[in-house]
Amino acid sequence: MKIKLHLLCIPLVFVMIFSGQLAYYAIILFSLLWHEAGHLVAAVMCGVKVKSCVITPYGGEIQFENPAVVQASSLLWIALGGPIATIIGIGLAFLCLIYSLLSL
Repeated sequence: MKIKLHLLCIPLVFVMIFSGQLAYYAIILFSLLWHEAGHLVAAVMCGVKVKSCVITPYGGEIQFENPAVVQASSLLWIALGGPIATIIGIGLAFLCLIYSLLSL
């Protein structure tokens, strides 16, 4: 499996650096990677072979080795893997916030 960064991400990083928004972009990039990792973990758990994953400024693109043999139920779980990972990430961030507020 190949994980690639799309070429459009490079100019966007320079724009963020020169505009002073690098931290904002880092948060967005991390959340995008977390979301796509959810899709990839779901694909592995369903036994689907992933050919490549390309991270773009607007999301991610996952290509399967042989998309014709992927069952509909597997596609459903793979599609839900990203949002489930996002919900888990939000929950973890909320728990960290609560912990930090209680530690004051």
